[in-house]
This record gives sequence, structure tokens and C-alpha cells, in this order.
Amino acid sequence: MAGLADIEISVVLNLVGEFAAIRKILRHLRAQTALDRMQLVVVTSSGGQQRLDREVIAGFRFSKIVVLESIPTGAVGWAAGVRAADGRIVVLAEDHSYPEANWAERLLVAHRGEWAVVGPRIENGNPGTLTSCANFLMCFVEWFGVSESKEARRGAGHNSSYKRELLLELGADLVEGLLSEGLLHDQLVQGGHRIYLEAGTSTQHLNISKSGAFVRQSYLGGRIFGGMRAESFPFWKRCLYGGGFWLVPPLRLKRIFDRLGSAANRKEARFYPAIPLLLLGLFCHAYGEAIGSIWGTGDVFAKYTYFELKRIESVVPGERKLLLDVDDVAAQGR
Repeated sequence: MAGLADIEISVVLNLVGEFAAIRKILRHLRAQTALDRMQLVVVTSSGGQQRLDREVIAGFRFSKIVVLESIPTGAVGWAAGVRAADGRIVVLAEDHSYPEANWAERLLVAHRGEWAVVGPRIENGNPGTLTSCANFLMCFVEWFGVSESKEARRGAGHNSSYKRELLLELGADLVEGLLSEGLLHDQLVQGGHRIYLEAGTSTQHLNISKSGAFVRQSYLGGRIFGGMRAESFPFWKRCLYGGGFWLVPPLRLKRIFDRLGSAANRKEARFYPAIPLLLLGLFCHAYGEAIGSIWGTGDVFAKYTYFELKRIESVVPGERKLLLDVDDVAAQGR
């Protein structure tokens, strides 16, 4: 008889729109080799609860639905899911990131070690547009093209797994921690914890491919990062960080080049053709960092959430089918 003691890993997934938005990732999760030890935790609102496909949810041995009044940011949903989860390991999932079948198994194996955070390799799930390639390189170059598992500086945001007790220790600060996981990982490392990149598994991440959305998301992401990083800085230090923003784009471009490592990786990632868009995105992000450093995050969190939780609206029309399950694509074609 199945019991909560059988749950080793809980996958936390937000649902803010139609059920079709998560149907494809649920198919990938049902294909996991560790399905019998995995719990699905779907966080939604009362409206989303009414749109759930109970038959699909029933395909999981363990599942839990968490209903919130609203999900103003992805971090609010993920934090609620972490608190409700029963697995000793929790992994944050996105409706536009599709893991291979050994994903949960490899994360669990890695977590037998001392690692606080374990993340997979990240692959570009929609490399057909240069905008997507630029967005991918800005966000995920550290976890692309990696052939050997190793200790890492950070794990990929919204795609990493954690020892649940470590996140619960954040208490009321859990939501803030999940708003910018890069900063959270920096704090964990400074506190003596260690992070691991598991190269034996990967997830296919679908990136923003509309140019306007790419520009806005880059700016908003920069403002969040800059504002949260400088939160405790005196005003003179905020201005110092903000004033040097124009130096950041060429430095980050060089860092992306170096992290790709090989000519083969640069070719696969379409680095050279994407350079003009990369520089545009890096400038927008750096400018956002400057504004955030000096004036704070403002009201950007809800605006940024739009790009994270409604990805289908930020990709070019020809790529929307990549975000849908095969059955939903077929239904749209009828």
C-alpha cells in the first residue's frame, strides 16, 4: 500500500492559466523512471482548480493540489508548494521546461551526497530563432554543453532541486529567496552549503523568442536582480553599482563566450549570429540592474511573472505548438 514514506522527491509546478499549459510537462513527469517515488504538487488558484484535468492528475501515484487565493509571482506558488510537499527533496518545475526520463532519478542519486542544491544540464528547446538563443545564453549558459558532473557556483533558476528542510529554514523569507534564486544560491554558498551540476540528465527549456518580450524581460530581470542585491547597500554604494552599468554588457558577453568552452558549443548555441541580440539583451539587463540598484525593485515582480508563467504568449506563433502536448496540438488542428 502506497504511503507518504515512499515519497522521495516532490515536483512543484504552478498553474495560472488553462490546463493545456501544463499538460506537456505532466506527460514528461509521468515518464520518469522514479515515478513511483515522486510526488506531483500543483499550485493553482480557485479558478485554476476548476480547470484541472483530474484524469491526468490521477496518473500520478502521489499528487497534491494546493489552492491559493492568487499567485502574484511564481515564487509565491513555489513557496506554497515547498511547504505542502512531502518529499525530502523538492524540485521547482516550469510549464516550459521538459525533463528527460531519468531526471528525477539522477537528482535523487546526487542528493545522497552533501549537496544542498542539485540542478540538471539545460538545453535550448527552441533554438530556431536567434532571439531564443540570446535569451537562453543570457539565462542558462552556465548549465549548457556540460559533459561531466561537478560542483557549481549556482543552479539554474526555477529548474533546481533542494533538500526541503533547507528551504523551510528560510521561514517567512522563503518567497523572497525564490524571487531570485541566483542570489539565494550565493547566500547558501556563503553559508557553507554546496551546489552540484548533474550532467547525467537534462531538461529542454523553451525560451522567449518574441523580440519585444525579450527586451522587456531582460530589463525587468535586471531590475529585480539589481534591486534585491543592493537592498542593504548605503545609497552611495547603490549609485556606484548603478553608475557602472555600461561596463557590464561586454564583460558578460566575454563570460558567455568563455563558459561555452568549445567551438562546438558556440556553434550549437548559435553564439556568433546571436551577438547583436545578446548585446541588446545584456544592455537592457544591465540598465535594469542600474535602476534597481539605485531606486529598488519597484512594482516589477508581477510584470516579470507574466513572462515566467505565461510563456506561450512570449514565443513567436510558429513555436507555440512546442509548448503544447501532442493531443492539444491535434485538437487545435481539427
